[in-house]
Amino acid sequence: MTRETEALLTQQAQWLQSFPQMGGTTKLIDVDITVGASAYSAGDCINRTQEILNSVRKKGGSGVITSIELISNLAVQDIKVFMFNSLVPTPGDNVAFAPTLEEMATAIPLADDGASVNLSTWETVGTRYISSKSNINAPFNAGTEDEGIYILLVANGTFTYS
Repeated sequence: MTRETEALLTQQAQWLQSFPQMGGTTKLIDVDITVGASAYSAGDCINRTQEILNSVRKKGGSGVITSIELISNLAVQDIKVFMFNSLVPTPGDNVAFAPTLEEMATAIPLADDGASVNLSTWETVGTRYISSKSNINAPFNAGTEDEGIYILLVANGTFTYS
């Protein structure tokens, strides 16, 4: 190995070490949520709580939610995204979200000011609509019986999917 090659390899190794270390495995997880073509009022559940399977490697494992991105086939308005480390039963699609204190205690704090992230700015990309929130960095522990966490979308305004 020449000195130039060795210097180049050393420089590349230093460059790679300058990146923050990521623990475990970074995952991109898709969850399909089907919604009805109905009118929603602020506070209504959009479908039911959905499990995000295999969010962690083992039951009771931990992770960090770094970002959330929603992609919709329908024009969307204001939506609140809640995540929980255990199942929070919801009454159904288009029904008011009224969690108990015990249920909200399982919410993953996605924002400094509360348990939910609000997605209100949407971009049109082809025939789809996209909204995202990055730099969330919310640590979580999955429930002791689960390898997943749960997501619930709640209307934050009045709108109709059509």
